[in-house]
Amino acid sequence: MRTITPSDGLLSHTVLNVDVLANGSIWDGTFGGASGWNPINGKWEIFEYASQAAVTDTVLGPDGTLLLLQTFAFGPPRQELWLNQIRSDGTQGRVDLRTFVSDLVIFRNNEHGIALDGLNRVWFIGVSPGHIEKLLGIANQNGTLAYPIFSLGPFSSSDPFGLLSDGSGGI
Repeated sequence: MRTITPSDGLLSHTVLNVDVLANGSIWDGTFGGASGWNPINGKWEIFEYASQAAVTDTVLGPDGTLLLLQTFAFGPPRQELWLNQIRSDGTQGRVDLRTFVSDLVIFRNNEHGIALDGLNRVWFIGVSPGHIEKLLGIANQNGTLAYPIFSLGPFSSSDPFGLLSDGSGGI
């Protein structure tokens, strides 16, 4: 067994999530960004953000767009909840999911905070202001809502909830 460190290409020693994407790349979310291992060329790709918010989920879209869910900023003015888009042509975009949900996304085990459906829409979870109810949103890639936000019922901090995709476009 070999330990992978920042000298190998990881952005940080603290890895918050690991996702193996459909193209075979392995992405590690950390505080301040994400590192991805490309098995074809054997190189790391790093997306670093000035904020110390953590990349806590990664998804690869059918068009080659890499989505990075960035959450949990420490300090003022507020927690961040960004959906960063890195398109296959190298351009980048960013959607502020706090426009739709409050400042917290909860997911545990094999569940995720974001998932793509068969129409390349982003499904995301969050909680309402005051952490009263669990919420589910479906956004288009341009950051507009595809549907109004859905309530999933009362929120409790002990509730494990998240998203799972079935690999065929179903959530």
